[in-house]
Amino acid sequence: MSTGPNHPFEVSLSGSFTGSPQAVLDRLSLHCAQCKPLHMREVVLEPRYWDGPGEGVLLRCRREEGRWSLCALMKPEPERLYTDVTVRAAIYSFVHSGDALAFASGLGYKRKTELWRKGHTFYRGELVIHVFRSEAVDSHSNLPIPPHREAPYEVEVKSAPSKHGETPIAGVIEEVVEIRTLLKGLVDLERADL
Repeated sequence: MSTGPNHPFEVSLSGSFTGSPQAVLDRLSLHCAQCKPLHMREVVLEPRYWDGPGEGVLLRCRREEGRWSLCALMKPEPERLYTDVTVRAAIYSFVHSGDALAFASGLGYKRKTELWRKGHTFYRGELVIHVFRSEAVDSHSNLPIPPHREAPYEVEVKSAPSKHGETPIAGVIEEVVEIRTLLKGLVDLERADL
């Protein structure tokens, strides 16, 4: 059995559903330590020049509560190694001052996608669980465009960006899979590339 990567990593699952989010929110509320509103801007950037297909490091910039965080996302580990979840090297950093997007541009990155996430964030152990609707960004005003009424809700389960040295990857994977089991019948959580 693999002991896992010897670098910071992110373990994740994601899924989407239509209809009311209330059943999902209720179930998570019963099994999570904390919940707070989610209002996050997310910009995914890619290198201006790729070495080849699937090469390069994606950069995920998130602004939440007035603070930017950056996450360098490597290619996911092969599914044959981790069949139930997505595992990838991920290096996190917070931007304490200045313009995170201008910084990323200076590193040779360009915008790939940009959206706002509005919903709820739940915390359980080393996991962060987002239940949200995505909103596109108006290119002129840089403000969110509300989704239509039938837009799906999304669920994203990820390991928190710290403390991985204390918990073996098998334990983190088990925690993520527990959330998939907990939400079974409400939303199907699966491996995702991003």
